[in-house]
Amino acid sequence: MADKKLLGITILVIAVIAVIGAIAVFYTSTPSGEHVTLMFGFTPNVGYAPFYTAAAKGFYAEEGLNVSFQYSTEGGAGATKQVAAG
Repeated sequence: MADKKLLGITILVIAVIAVIGAIAVFYTSTPSGEHVTLMFGFTPNVGYAPFYTAAAKGFYAEEGLNVSFQYSTEGGAGATKQVAAG
């Protein structure tokens, strides 16, 4: 009798967790075209390739992000100045 009761409680707990998980997945809001700007120093190098690849494959768009790339002719210091200036 105790085994059947424990089994029933276990099944109920699993069902409740599954319902909560489904609600979380279907009702979690995603940013709607949130604009993000990635700042790079102007020196081209292979280190930027993952960012361009993600954009080309649509990974940012899948997450609801509108990503643009911005460059500075002053390298990393220029990007820092632009961020500080707003």
